[in-house]
Amino acid sequence: MLPVGSAAGRGRPLPCQPVEPLLRPPVTFAVPGHRVGPRPPSLASCASALARGARGLRAGAWVAEDGAVVLGHEHGLGAGGRRPRSTAARARADRGPEVLTLDALYDGCGADFELALVVAEPASGPAAAAVARAAGAGGRLWLCHGDGGQLARWRDDLAEVRLVESTRLGRLRPGPERRAAQLAEEAVDGVELHVSEWTGGLTTLFHRFGRLALARGAVQERELAEMDRVGVDGVAGDEVERMVAVFGPRQPG
Repeated sequence: MLPVGSAAGRGRPLPCQPVEPLLRPPVTFAVPGHRVGPRPPSLASCASALARGARGLRAGAWVAEDGAVVLGHEHGLGAGGRRPRSTAARARADRGPEVLTLDALYDGCGADFELALVVAEPASGPAAAAVARAAGAGGRLWLCHGDGGQLARWRDDLAEVRLVESTRLGRLRPGPERRAAQLAEEAVDGVELHVSEWTGGLTTLFHRFGRLALARGAVQERELAEMDRVGVDGVAGDEVERMVAVFGPRQPG
């Protein structure tokens, strides 16, 4: 294992040396409906992504006015966790069938897949966990949030759920190494960064503290191949076939 003061400990890449992930195989999270504009993911797009070999799905989630957990694009979550007006208006009690609820997702696709939900409102995480538990999928739910403190507050009540701080490298305070140690102390499972920010040194650092390293925004084959080389534990993107080609297909059961 590399020492803290090594090049890897400072987040520099390890040239020509692949890093072993903590999760084998890494999770491939498909982002269904991402290419079709502001429309939220549909049951058909989610089912298609899983059928094409994705090991998991990723979406934004919040609680609608009727209490249902609804799914949409994560980039539609506004500042401070506010729901986008266009989607929130359709997510009321009389919402149309185009708005996918978490209940409907599990009813249509079963529970044999990993699910990463980007949540911002404090109530959304426990609400999503309750739905997942009822579907027998609590242990396959990943809650991604930008506030590590909120994740720590959820830990005791959401013991079986994976909690992930979704952020940018420059926002890791007081630096990657100390933040990795804090996440371990708070029992937050891992950190998610943009695909452009991960290096072999950085994944090694978080793995040394037993924390998972997840990459979002993976699109190009070269990006995915690099994420495989640096040892991330999961990638999220809308190119299902490319992710499957690098990391392998989902094996049901």
